[in-house]
Order: sequence, then structure tokens, then C-alpha cells
Amino acid sequence: ESVNGLVGECESSGCRPGYYQSASSSNKCIKCHSSCKECEGGEENKCTACLGNIPIQKESAASSGLCVDNCPGGQFQSGTSPVVCTECYATCKKCTSQDLNQ
Repeated sequence: ESVNGLVGECESSGCRPGYYQSASSSNKCIKCHSSCKECEGGEENKCTACLGNIPIQKESAASSGLCVDNCPGGQFQSGTSPVVCTECYATCKKCTSQDLNQ
């Protein structure tokens, strides 16, 4: 299980939700940042899913991101698992979807 509450042994299928695999040891799992439900690293901007229905603001579609209370201007909340901030249509400052008229 856990050592000092932070590091535990990985199961054969990898780390359980809320933990990520240590870069230095393939059999160690480290707890995610407190804002992350799931992650790929220990920093607050390495979340792959957030607690509750909080969206992830990502730098790119394939990256992990930061859990935010609200998506910033020019983005809208989309998806369900995980909830993410998605870019609006290029000519929109605010939107509810990527459609031009939304």
C-alpha cells in the first residue's frame, strides 16, 4: 500500500486512479496533486481528470492540464469524462460550443 502516505507499490496493471507511475521507479505510484482526480505527474498542471465537475484547461488537446473553476474567455466547458475547456470558433469571444452561431 502506501509509504509515508505518498508512495505505494504499483499493481501489475499500473497505478490506481489518483496516483501516477514514478519516472524513477516503474513499480512506485505517487499521489496526484490534490486538485486532480487522475494525473500523469505530481504538479497541478498534470491533471487528466479533475475532482467533481471541474473542467481541465489544456495547452493542447493531447496534453494534461490545470483544473479550473471556469473556462477562460474564448473557451467553453465540454465533455463528460473528463470535462475540458475547448476553444470557441475563431471569430467568437464567448461561446457555448464550437459552432459559429453558438
